[in-house]
Amino acid sequence: MLRMEEHCSLFLSSLFNFFLWGGWLLCFTEGNQVAGIHSRSLMFEKPIEGYALQQHVFKEIYLSMGIKPFSDCKNRCLMENTCVSVNVGPPSKNGFRVCQLSDSDHIQHPADLKPQEGYQYWASKVNLSLQNPCSSSPCLHNATCLNGFTNKRYICLCQVGFKGKQCGK
Repeated sequence: MLRMEEHCSLFLSSLFNFFLWGGWLLCFTEGNQVAGIHSRSLMFEKPIEGYALQQHVFKEIYLSMGIKPFSDCKNRCLMENTCVSVNVGPPSKNGFRVCQLSDSDHIQHPADLKPQEGYQYWASKVNLSLQNPCSSSPCLHNATCLNGFTNKRYICLCQVGFKGKQCGK
């Protein structure tokens, strides 16, 4: 039987290790599929050269040319629950590429996919589906739909006062 001090120490040690290692643990696979420990999985389509999705970028990250910018940008997308697609810009004079994370895709907003020289647009196929499951607006009462989670491929973040799988209650 563990004493209270040993139990707390073991708990804190486990918690520390989870956040140090497990909280950011990613499983990198061959090809364009990326999976994380929080049951979110993204598979990216082939890039569309010379295009970028505009009006939906929520974060820009500058990536060094010394790493694989396309893989790193897609992995950053996986870590952001609302990320659905990415734009990767051309190399700059100082050796960086811009990685733009978007909360939408060209299926939901086809008019926002615009020519942009030197860019590559990568759309995700959530859990190998052909369409973003949030594009059908399955969440009710102005809830936020996050793709790539659970076997139904999305989860709904309900507004205050609502609950249920689709926030209908």
